[in-house]
Amino acid sequence: MDKLFVFRLGALDLAAEAVKIFEVMMVPKLTTPAGGPPFLVGVANVRGNIVPVVDAHEKVGEKRAEPETTARLVVIKLAGDYVGFLVDAVDLRLTEGIIEGRPTRAKSRGKVKLTVVSANPSPRKARVGEKTFPVFEPDQLLTVDELKELERVRASF
Repeated sequence: MDKLFVFRLGALDLAAEAVKIFEVMMVPKLTTPAGGPPFLVGVANVRGNIVPVVDAHEKVGEKRAEPETTARLVVIKLAGDYVGFLVDAVDLRLTEGIIEGRPTRAKSRGKVKLTVVSANPSPRKARVGEKTFPVFEPDQLLTVDELKELERVRASF
């Protein structure tokens, strides 16, 4: 059994592997850097770490749920550094489930999207009781070039 968090991103309910998540928190005060990429909503200081905050909605083409007061920041270690993903809500209870399918790997070229909206015919799924959720694949959400751009923003602070 895998330990999972279930969260909402627009109209999607997704499951994330708990071992990949550093922290789930209310959205802190964000600083908006000049010249950042359009998917970057700001930068936060999370326990002494400069964390770029990505609008996951923008990356997967989902609209934000209303009201934004339920928004949460999911902080994940990605490519050696922390990245925050803005989501609509998180069920903070650790859930047990089974992840089906092989892990996918990030591509180094082109626009890479969440597996749930890509052309990948067999995205990974998480079974929690009778429900099935697509698995949140943060390494599929950002391209290598976008990760480099986030590193540039992080270094400017």
